[in-house]
Amino acid sequence: MAGGQVLRLRGAAHRAASDISGVEYYFAELSGNPGGSDSGWQDSAFYEDTGLSSNTTYTYKVQARDKSPNQNATGFSTEESATTDPEDTTPPSPDPMTWATVPYSTGSSSITMVATTASDISGVEYYFAELSGNPGGSDSGWQDDTSYQDTGLDPNTTYTYQVKARDKSSNLNETAYSTAESATTDPAGAGELPWFDGFESGDFIAGGWTTTGTALVRAQAKYNGSYGAEMQLVSSMETAISTSGFADIHLKFYCKTKGLDGGELLYAEWYDGSNWHELDAVKPGGWTFYDKTCGAGANDNPSFKIRFSLIASHAKEEWARIDDVEVTGTAQ
Repeated sequence: MAGGQVLRLRGAAHRAASDISGVEYYFAELSGNPGGSDSGWQDSAFYEDTGLSSNTTYTYKVQARDKSPNQNATGFSTEESATTDPEDTTPPSPDPMTWATVPYSTGSSSITMVATTASDISGVEYYFAELSGNPGGSDSGWQDDTSYQDTGLDPNTTYTYQVKARDKSSNLNETAYSTAESATTDPAGAGELPWFDGFESGDFIAGGWTTTGTALVRAQAKYNGSYGAEMQLVSSMETAISTSGFADIHLKFYCKTKGLDGGELLYAEWYDGSNWHELDAVKPGGWTFYDKTCGAGANDNPSFKIRFSLIASHAKEEWARIDDVEVTGTAQ
């Protein structure tokens, strides 16, 4: 099947040609097989022939000419051949797709789930489908991440999901769907606050966190217990926590940093459903306790989220550690 195959060529017997007038190159494709193309005259000694057929042999030769008015040309090189990869017709494994973590509630308005990491030589992406049709439930769309958090859901409502995978070849070979699994969101305001995560599960899943960059749960990052969260370089961690039925929302946490200088900071923020709001930008050094009051938009808000973001430039030498994160409120 034509489409995704590519061959890369380098001319002049693996050396760039030289001439006082400058040099350009012409790669000629000789096989006549579908998709094969000459390069035309170009300045680069490299040529990539694209849109070729799978598992097909193409043959090339190259010549050079100078850029003088005479356009003096070399003879052609030897003819050399290369064969494109076979067509990928196999879906990722496992097929059907399976769950690493079945859907589970992460509040009154969100459900989180994790697919098994699939494998395929062409790369893999995932699609989470919501089947119940209940208000707010959404499919994920195709994504690289094995985790999906469906947000904006109704409280105390059951949602059902299944997941499939496909490869990134030109054929987009798909697995069959996983089993359908259900989860029910928490009741609105039913004792969700105070919300607390000390990362004692050893991962980000229990707290419903999504992360970017280098974010880890590790023993070295603890303030209390066995584990804490650590961020390096440019990274973030966020989670959704419904505040339905509560007011006077506070974000509390312990933080420790190392090596942050200049404009390198740890940011603590909250989300009102439309916009993020900064609570603090810190680099405390040793373990420090923070108790930050969120704005009025955090009250009685099923779309409330918190986020920690780090801006640093040196991996392992500069980091921020966070533990015992708590969100509190007063019942209305």
